[in-house]
Amino acid sequence: MFAAETGGGELYTRNTPSQTRSNASNTWLSGRGTVWYTSRVLTSTGRKIWRGSVFDCVMSLLAFLALTAIAPAPVLAYEDQLTLGVGLGYAYASPSEGPHHGAALALDSSLGLSASWSVRAWLGASMHPGARSLKQGALGAEVYYLLDLLELVPYVGAGVDLQSRWQEQAPTRLNLGVHPVLGIDWLLTREWILGLSSRAIFNVTDWDRAPLYVTVLLTGSWVVEL
Repeated sequence: MFAAETGGGELYTRNTPSQTRSNASNTWLSGRGTVWYTSRVLTSTGRKIWRGSVFDCVMSLLAFLALTAIAPAPVLAYEDQLTLGVGLGYAYASPSEGPHHGAALALDSSLGLSASWSVRAWLGASMHPGARSLKQGALGAEVYYLLDLLELVPYVGAGVDLQSRWQEQAPTRLNLGVHPVLGIDWLLTREWILGLSSRAIFNVTDWDRAPLYVTVLLTGSWVVEL
């Protein structure tokens, strides 16, 4: 850049070619720098938005899965349902003489009175092999309270029983008993239930000879909606 005097005595300035090229270069670099900075800002902002969106989606999915896991399953067992079941398991008899351990078979049918209460009738038999083999039969009725919250439904109840016992070299006996029942049902579908139950029958009328009869049964039941 140099200065010159005009005819009127005024000074004016003019850029040299090198300065013009330098200014143009600086302007181009400045513009390029602005574009680069703007693109970095937009890219960074986009990444933050994308990361935030992915994070929000992941957290939402995890929250949904957690709620699904802890939320109660649809109630499948409720009032006005009839069940028909077959059970197999273990039986323990306590005669003063004779075998104690045996295998049990039972048939049962239950009716749901409400969401929490049901009644059940059952017919069972057991075989106790040994030197003096024992055969035991029982006919019972019970009422029980269940916690119908999840697919696994625990319950507790009580009932009365009529028992018959056949044993070699002993007269046939007919006894009256009472029992608590404790069990849990796994609601496989609306039509099928897999249950585990235990009863301890106390023989009221034959306490001296055979005070206790215990069964532990695994039962498969078919559900009929009334």
